[in-house]
Amino acid sequence: MNLTQRIKQEWLQLLILAAPFALIPFVWDKMPDRIPIHWDYNGHPNGYGNKAFGLMFAPTLNIGLALLFIGLSKIDPKAWMMNVSSVMLRPLRLVITGFLTVVCYVTTLSILYPEVNMGTTFQFLMPGFFLVLGNFLPTVKPNYFVGIRVPWTLEDPDNWRQTHRLAGRLWVIASALYLVIEIVLGNQVPQAMFWGYLGIITVVPILYSFVYFQRSKKQPV
Repeated sequence: MNLTQRIKQEWLQLLILAAPFALIPFVWDKMPDRIPIHWDYNGHPNGYGNKAFGLMFAPTLNIGLALLFIGLSKIDPKAWMMNVSSVMLRPLRLVITGFLTVVCYVTTLSILYPEVNMGTTFQFLMPGFFLVLGNFLPTVKPNYFVGIRVPWTLEDPDNWRQTHRLAGRLWVIASALYLVIEIVLGNQVPQAMFWGYLGIITVVPILYSFVYFQRSKKQPV
């Protein structure tokens, strides 16, 4: 595939990666020398960095993530053995880099417009991200970089497949439910509920993988 064909194939990815950099010239002079780079649950800044780092770090990280996904089969032996191509991972790559681009815009605009509450915004962005990601998670094949990478999934393709199928459904249902609760409560979700939501979508798939492994040991070879 030549460069022109590659660009046509990856035009959306290139647009996603370029979007945060395109914003920087328009906001650079409006930003103070030190800007917020971290916020607490309620949206109050609790970490600061210089302007160049704050504006450039996330967009640069986004490029690194995209390159990692594209070159996964070349650096990951398991992905190579399972024939995990960059084309198979493209939907997942677009979702993750697209999410980071949205984060770049939201964090940047929140500095210019203090009425944008980062706590409330992220309580919508995070579940929305996992809701979309959950739809693509079951399509991911075994590898060492992307997915639920615990010993039991990495050693057994069936365990990997079943765990990611379960996790995908759980992420979609739990995230949709959380968003409904967020709307009903008027952006007043207790912090414990938010961390509980993240705990459920993280721990349950790991426990399922372990239980699947234990049951597999009992089955006759």
